[in-house]
Amino acid sequence: MMDFVFTSLPYITFTAFISGLIWRIWRFFRAGVPSYPLFPMASQDNFQKFKSYLTQVLLFAPLFKNDRKLWGLSWMFHLSLFLIVAGHFRMFLGIRIDERLAFTLGSFFGLVFLISVVILLFRRFGEVRVVSTLEDYVILILLVFIALSGLAMRFSGNHYDLSAYASSLITLSPQIPEYDIFLLIHAFLAQLLIAYLPYGKLFHSIGAFVTSYYPLRWQNG
Repeated sequence: MMDFVFTSLPYITFTAFISGLIWRIWRFFRAGVPSYPLFPMASQDNFQKFKSYLTQVLLFAPLFKNDRKLWGLSWMFHLSLFLIVAGHFRMFLGIRIDERLAFTLGSFFGLVFLISVVILLFRRFGEVRVVSTLEDYVILILLVFIALSGLAMRFSGNHYDLSAYASSLITLSPQIPEYDIFLLIHAFLAQLLIAYLPYGKLFHSIGAFVTSYYPLRWQNG
């Protein structure tokens, strides 16, 4: 299992993600969904539109107006997820920072992420159960187990340095890390999520910077 998860699955995951990303963006433009240029022309009108769009994407302005409790929960979820992903990139790139600081920040935001996902999951079973789909439950449960396995790695006392492994993937000569059950579970589930990302609702995290889909999503539930 370690051999498959750390040697073959990463390339399958990468292929699925890139293929899905290209397919999804192509569908957006083919359907004629209104888009916003990343760098608008230098006019006051375009700048104001761009500023308004960034406010909706980065600050969840429509959600803030409609449901401030959900807005706060969403901010906890997205901010902790962003910092966790940034921390993973730091680790893969071999960027060194103080280990105590890395452990404290990683643990804190890992717990924030887990708590926010659990609350969102219970919310699906409660107030928004009528509009929830199987996909909503599966994704949130997957995120819960990714968070749990990641925290288990962090508090297991084991030291994980995956920068050499990341480099071996780039050179197409992957080296299998030392066996660890939490690492195996975490890597497997995380790759499932990455491969699925362009094909489901979670694509809004990428599609927000391609089209106006993101602000409309909140208005449509």
